[in-house]
Amino acid sequence: MKFSLEAQRSRHLVRGYESGQILIGDTRYRTSLLLMETHLDAAWGPASSRDLTATHIAAIADLEPEVVIVGTGEHQIFPNLGVFAQLIDAGIGFEVMDTAAACRTYTVLSAEGRRVLGAFFP
Repeated sequence: MKFSLEAQRSRHLVRGYESGQILIGDTRYRTSLLLMETHLDAAWGPASSRDLTATHIAAIADLEPEVVIVGTGEHQIFPNLGVFAQLIDAGIGFEVMDTAAACRTYTVLSAEGRRVLGAFFP
């Protein structure tokens, strides 16, 4: 799937998603990553959404997003909600969905100028 929306102010754009990989700019990523308009961390850590821990969520909270979009791969998988306690306590909203939907949602929210963070698992 390819996305055509491109905001000129964005540095990191999700350009497409295929099972197992996310295209950001001209680079394909096959690992989990954190993405904001001006931040990309492809060494974030967890191999799958099932491996999320409070430490991983702390790295997200430190970036102070308004909302976090978690893309769990080809299928929507709900991680243990307890690991999201730090986001809840900080008033940071989050949604969990499959990665294709997460990429689309991230792109729309970013284009609206929202401080959105994508936590993507290919």
